[in-house]
Amino acid sequence: PPLPPPPPPAPPPPPAPRIARAIGTGYCREAGDVPNSFDTAQSCEAQAACFARCRAADVCVAFAWAADPLSPHGGCRDAGLPRCVLYRTTALQRAGATDAAARAYTCFAMQQPKPTPRSQPPVLRPPPPPPPPPPFGLIALGLLLWTVLLSGAGGKRRGDGESDTDDT
Repeated sequence: PPLPPPPPPAPPPPPAPRIARAIGTGYCREAGDVPNSFDTAQSCEAQAACFARCRAADVCVAFAWAADPLSPHGGCRDAGLPRCVLYRTTALQRAGATDAAARAYTCFAMQQPKPTPRSQPPVLRPPPPPPPPPPFGLIALGLLLWTVLLSGAGGKRRGDGESDTDDT
């Protein structure tokens, strides 16, 4: 019978959720000398809700938020509510500057979090070899062999040329 097909490869892990980084006071503007070409959407909502809406939309690159807006835009000030402005683009612009005239607002640019190093499994290495025997062990072994050789040589000492027994 034929074997079943192999399972499909696992999908890549999802990207890490984007984070918001405060870049300054005022409405958000593009980095560099690019004119303000963001598409904007506004609402009267808390900062956490504003951030969540921006993070959920891939085209949202920044948001400006004011707890107490000074202008009547969107009716937030008159209702006593905070104001959120989302900055959206499909042209890969990035927020990198602010318009400080809107001093009640803080601009937050969306970005990917910095990667964190993954923990690696420990590398198992073999234990180090045992240390060599100390030199005094070799000296003791040499002395023992010397003694054995001398005792087996019939009592001759090296360099004497004579035996312990008197043959004459």
